[in-house]
Amino acid sequence: MRLDIHPLVFLVGSLLLCATWLALRPAPPAPITSAAAFTARAAAHARERKTIELAPDVLSRYVGSYRLDETIEIAIQLDAGHLFAIADGTPRYELEPTSEKEFYVADLDTDIAFDVDTAGHPVGFTAKLPTGTITAKRAR
Repeated sequence: MRLDIHPLVFLVGSLLLCATWLALRPAPPAPITSAAAFTARAAAHARERKTIELAPDVLSRYVGSYRLDETIEIAIQLDAGHLFAIADGTPRYELEPTSEKEFYVADLDTDIAFDVDTAGHPVGFTAKLPTGTITAKRAR
């Protein structure tokens, strides 16, 4: 005995089955931005550093703008006796001094060493991130 199912009944049944499956499955996780993923990964691998206190006049030497390339500029700012780095589209990260020319960014597990000329003026910095090393030159 052969049972024939009308194509419209088959189509409606298939749509109901798919709609039920979509309604009952768990919601997908919220997307994570690349900056949030990088920060979370760096925080998980963060190491403790012994930090020191530096006088505001020493910290003010490093205030300025530094370029990674033609499109990325990082501003180093002094606020309430602490140095901060900020770039477009990123949060503000605190640079904690580990020596007079070296700093640590705990949120990114990054070591930053400023390069200075013979007069003691910063000409750039090198940042050692968990993902690699980057170099920036002072723009102003």
